[in-house]
Amino acid sequence: HTGADLQTRPQDPRAILLPTSVTLHQNRNLFTMPVALRFLCLLSLAVGALHCTPVPDQEGELSEPQHTACPPGWSSFNNRCFKYFASPLDWADAESYCVTQRANLVSVNSKGEFDFVKNLIHGFDPAESHTWIGLSDLHEEGRWMWSDGSKVVYTFWSPKEPNNGDGRENCVHTNKLKEKLWNDEFCSNKYAFVCATQSYCVTQGANLASVNSKGEFGFVKNLIHDLDPAERNTWIGLSDFHKEGRWMWSDGSMLVDTFWSPNEPNDEEGRENCVHTNNMKDKLWNDIFCSNKYAFVCATRPGL
Repeated sequence: HTGADLQTRPQDPRAILLPTSVTLHQNRNLFTMPVALRFLCLLSLAVGALHCTPVPDQEGELSEPQHTACPPGWSSFNNRCFKYFASPLDWADAESYCVTQRANLVSVNSKGEFDFVKNLIHGFDPAESHTWIGLSDLHEEGRWMWSDGSKVVYTFWSPKEPNNGDGRENCVHTNKLKEKLWNDEFCSNKYAFVCATQSYCVTQGANLASVNSKGEFGFVKNLIHDLDPAERNTWIGLSDFHKEGRWMWSDGSMLVDTFWSPNEPNDEEGRENCVHTNNMKDKLWNDIFCSNKYAFVCATRPGL
């Protein structure tokens, strides 16, 4: 194992030294984001290329943001970040606003994401009113496309939809009537909307870490310990939100070895679909609610 601990001393007098680890292990770069830090560190894919900058809050003062896989106020699911916006806009303005947030209107690429978005909306709007998503056929009638460019794989239309009412229904909202599914509608209507963007690891050309051997398990454990001797809960890339009980790594690698704590996974309340390491005294794995906020480990392969 080879590695380098890098520190940056910013010029601001309120700055703190930020210990961050960039480590090479079996042809993979692994890096962690500490639980509480004052500077956002962006890692290039070359080992040792780390750049740290102060993170201002809305008043321009340095703050200590929540360092999860998503920006503050956004919810993490399936390597993506989601946020509900209640202010009603037409579809085009909603998409434009998402773009200002470095996002797009949400695309829905699995049943798990459909359920997640539905629950996200319900959390802010229990009535589950009409809410824009990123699907439209503005480019060509009947050819439905996501505004983020992703492929349309799954659709969740209400019965007898899409029907292109009056020949002018080119944009899609969710939460139609009782069934709360999708409907094509006039793009000029003003609804709440959901934006989505890629998670922090993905923006760095990486994924939440997969653990493919006992050696990697020990390596990741030691990497976390170097930055957080208390070894608090830390996200890894394992989840079963695609299908209950079918655990998959977010980087697509095969699940070979598992390191569960005793009596885990237990899917408490039927909602524990994501996995953290460092559970309790045994410091093994536990399934937990995906909405919890923990430090995390990203991993990628050098040269990619």
